[in-house]
Amino acid sequence: MPRVPLRLISALALTAVLTACSGAATPQAGDTGGTAPAVDGVFPVRVEHKYGVTEVKAPPQRVVTLGLSDQDVALAVGVKPVGVVDWFKERPFGKWPWTQPLWGGTAPEIVGERDEYNLEKIARLRPDLIIAQYSGMKREQYDTLSQLGVPVVAQSAKFADYAAPWQEMTRNLTRALGKGATGEKLITDISDRFAKVRKENPAFAGRTAIVSDTFEPGNYAAFAAHDPKAAFLVESGFKMPQKLLDVPKSENIISLGSEAWTCSTWTCSSGCPRTRSPRSGSATNRCTAS
Repeated sequence: MPRVPLRLISALALTAVLTACSGAATPQAGDTGGTAPAVDGVFPVRVEHKYGVTEVKAPPQRVVTLGLSDQDVALAVGVKPVGVVDWFKERPFGKWPWTQPLWGGTAPEIVGERDEYNLEKIARLRPDLIIAQYSGMKREQYDTLSQLGVPVVAQSAKFADYAAPWQEMTRNLTRALGKGATGEKLITDISDRFAKVRKENPAFAGRTAIVSDTFEPGNYAAFAAHDPKAAFLVESGFKMPQKLLDVPKSENIISLGSEAWTCSTWTCSSGCPRTRSPRSGSATNRCTAS
């Protein structure tokens, strides 16, 4: 499945912003590491993820986040990561402007770009917790980072990489930080804000939205309704085409050729205005899918 980073993903971050700690992942059948009631400040905590179950034994002091938007959740609960990954070469923090007041004058070290991590930089930071939620971390990377003797909490096993709901990522991340109760309050508050948006914008319910991007000329990715980027619009009140509602949870996109973006494939709600093809510059039909 192609990895398709896009600037629209940054909208997801708005839903979140609102030294001795060791542990190893130990996959165990029936382990319910993420099901205990959420509380703050109680350790150890155990977090289930794609590569097992990781135990965090004490409050972390030097956190490295390797997910593209993980730092936003950490900042929202009062934790400033010492290391982050870059996304679109934003400066000076490698992150978006809305987070800069939360960073204050404390700039994190940039330890990689997207899913490419600089392991030497991470090691030099002497982290006591590494978190990768909005991430495509590979098993090899996880195993290498675990050799530092640091708890590593990888992305959820329940969803495709980059497709876990923002609620799932927030719960896993705040639980690992020992701030599970605060995380639950964040989720409730954001859910209330979505409800307010739907109430104040009833016209959204009559509109259909697609989140898409092109990863090579003539080929496009339309993101499944459960993908966090698309879910942001769904929770705001928009509809999604049935094709995107039917995508299995183990996937987060469907690939489309340029010929798919026509009125015969996607129903246009108010005609098909003419626009310019991003591939050839020629005029083509632009449709609102339904």
